[in-house]
Amino acid sequence: LDDIIWAHMEGTVQRVRPKLMTVSTMLIGLVPLLWASGSGADVMKRIAAPMVGGLLTSAFLTLVCVYGYIMFTFYLSFTTSTMMPNYDLAGSASYERLMGLENWRASLANLGTFSVLYIVIAGVLGLAFAILIDQKIRAESIFRSIFLYPMALSLIVTGTAWKWLLDPGVGLEHTLRTLGWDSFTFGWIKSSEMAIYCVVIAAIWQSSGFVMAMFLAGLRGVDNEVIKAAQIDGASTVTIYRRIIIPLMRPVFLSAFVVLAHLAIKAYDLVIALTGVQAQAQEAAQSDDSGAGIGEIVVTAQKRAENIQDVPIAISAVGSEYLESRGIDSIDKLGTIAPNVK
Repeated sequence: LDDIIWAHMEGTVQRVRPKLMTVSTMLIGLVPLLWASGSGADVMKRIAAPMVGGLLTSAFLTLVCVYGYIMFTFYLSFTTSTMMPNYDLAGSASYERLMGLENWRASLANLGTFSVLYIVIAGVLGLAFAILIDQKIRAESIFRSIFLYPMALSLIVTGTAWKWLLDPGVGLEHTLRTLGWDSFTFGWIKSSEMAIYCVVIAAIWQSSGFVMAMFLAGLRGVDNEVIKAAQIDGASTVTIYRRIIIPLMRPVFLSAFVVLAHLAIKAYDLVIALTGVQAQAQEAAQSDDSGAGIGEIVVTAQKRAENIQDVPIAISAVGSEYLESRGIDSIDKLGTIAPNVK
């Protein structure tokens, strides 16, 4: 039966293809005729002029507003500019100071870890979701909407939501312990070593649906004749995807990689929304001249507090203990001993 259907399809294609080629040839041949005639030339010019003007305008705006400002920013990096532009040249002093910062090296390492995990896992999940939906499942449009919805949220909203979800005091750990799983612990978001993986989880949740849409469009664009031929030859579904469909989707893989790499570099908002308080507190603890400081107070208070709402109270209690341990009975006296802590 498959052979009969396939032969019928091939016969239909062979009958229709010459007619399509004839119509296409006629349309292509009419272009020089219209251009040669006076009226045809005027029509073509009226159609082409707005298109050319729009393309030139778009190219000019892109050249000035994108690449022009990129070059301007690059020039400012060699000056003494801070918050406002300053055109006094300073050479490579800014870059030398940047390379000497320990936080810069740590940021590069974190960016590499985040980018590799984010691109690989989001790509694999997006491809898996696309293949699942491509099986003509029921309620396909509903699943597409569910997978794509997180992409409509801003990075700040995503980071805040996952911060609440992963917080041990109000999120997943608190919920499971309330339900009776008293031994469950999940405090990655409060760990300086594991917090990067919380950012990866939130970023994958937001972007995998968009990658799924890209792969699904690529799957739907594969020629059905090739798939039918493989099925007639007895190839299984797994073999068809592995040997035929996925290799034909190399341009889609490249596009997905470029988009995910772009999003990985722009994940600053997500990092700040998800781990900003902890990172700032730890940085303050490391940079405080007194060796203890407000950073240590905030970090200790966060560990002691059961949930986010209790952090200010915990900070007050830990701060009082800090003063008592150093024999400080007033804020004025604190200012003379440890001005940074004050």
